Amino acid sequence: MNLKNGTITVGEVLGHPGARQVLQRYFPQVAGNALMLNLARGWSLNQVLVKVGGSVDKSTIQKMKEELEQLP
Repeated sequence: MNLKNGTITVGEVLGHPGARQVLQRYFPQVAGNALMLNLARGWSLNQVLVKVGGSVDKSTIQKMKEELEQLP
């Protein structure tokens, strides 16, 4: 999956079944919250990662991004 240097929107990521599973694994508290997902659909991946950056370590974020990039 092309993350477009982090400018891919959350909506685009959620549209990919495999990517949705990756997000659920790394951010179950967000991925399971329909209201939060609807609010964030237009945000870029980078915008969301900045918001959660204080509560999630950088290595976890990097692993998630690498998994997303491996998706077709």
